[in-house]
Amino acid sequence: MSSSACGGIVVGLRFSHRIAGMHTMSSFLSMWATACRTSINKVIRPCFDISSIFPPSDLTKLELPFMFDTQSISKLKAAAKRGGFDSGREPSRVELVTALSSIALLHIAKLKNTQSKPLLIAHTVNLRGRTDLLWHENSCGNLYMVVHWKSAVEMNEPK
Repeated sequence: MSSSACGGIVVGLRFSHRIAGMHTMSSFLSMWATACRTSINKVIRPCFDISSIFPPSDLTKLELPFMFDTQSISKLKAAAKRGGFDSGREPSRVELVTALSSIALLHIAKLKNTQSKPLLIAHTVNLRGRTDLLWHENSCGNLYMVVHWKSAVEMNEPK
């Protein structure tokens, strides 16, 4: 925390995502501001019960940070349509980037091993507001689920 000459203050926060996500951080800031403006008695107490719904698990992970701008996503959508994506709706950004990443990873595996190998990709999905599970509005912690996607097709070189 620091202050400026005009009387304003600056607060910097850092949370480990193993402990809490953005929802918890923004709730903490909101409660802190409420306590400062009014009274500590007006603050909604946090509830740490999410682990009873989703017990923690130890998963090995590989993080590959890639950024795709709007133009790149548009090109991927056009390529998906040319490639036969015909589900009657536009593919989502997640579907497009997952498809591109999985094709690249399957090609790399085939180059290294001269044959296809199964591929498993996991997406984390924020479940706040997307489920009817009962939890408190002031629940703190990570409320997400890992969704696994496994390749079911062999990679064939285009002819």
